[in-house]
Amino acid sequence: EQFNDDLLEAKLAGRVYLDYHWLRLIRSTHFKSVGVSVVCVLLITGLMFRSLIAGILCTLTVGVAVLVNYAIMGFGGIHLGVGTSMFASIAIGAGVNFPIHILDRLRIGLRDVDANPADVFASTLAFTGRALFYTAFVVAVGFLLLCVSEFRTLVHFGLLIGVGMIVSFVTSVTLLPAVLALLRPRFLWARRQDDLCPEED
Repeated sequence: EQFNDDLLEAKLAGRVYLDYHWLRLIRSTHFKSVGVSVVCVLLITGLMFRSLIAGILCTLTVGVAVLVNYAIMGFGGIHLGVGTSMFASIAIGAGVNFPIHILDRLRIGLRDVDANPADVFASTLAFTGRALFYTAFVVAVGFLLLCVSEFRTLVHFGLLIGVGMIVSFVTSVTLLPAVLALLRPRFLWARRQDDLCPEED
């Protein structure tokens, strides 16, 4: 109404307009980046163990941590933003170390056909699990220290990554061994004929 002239062109600008497009871009690409991270973990761990099942187990283990973090965001009212958009990919990349170490140690232990499978699982969790515990503890505490920041984005970022590390570790030393003992995937049990019997515990 004030500048009714074909020679003039008006466009929105300013911080609000910039944030709108920035957050819109994050929303549209977030799950694509998470999907790429999941596929990369699946392919790399599958090739590492030469088993698609191993890749799926590693992916599902870190997937639990990501789902827990999304639940925390939902119930805690944490919005998807610049800082929180990175947590999933970082949690997947860092958390996948735990199932990889567990699977590798179990695979080495179960190669000995004379070894008791129950003892192999117990020693893996006692020694490899202990090392993974300290790793998870140090990394989680390092990120959780960001929660003392006065910058809310850093608080959310540190909280989500710290929780992701803890959940990945707990899942790797509880759910993953239980699934392996029940399903006995071929990449671990191919060279064995005996079962993991309750009386062997």
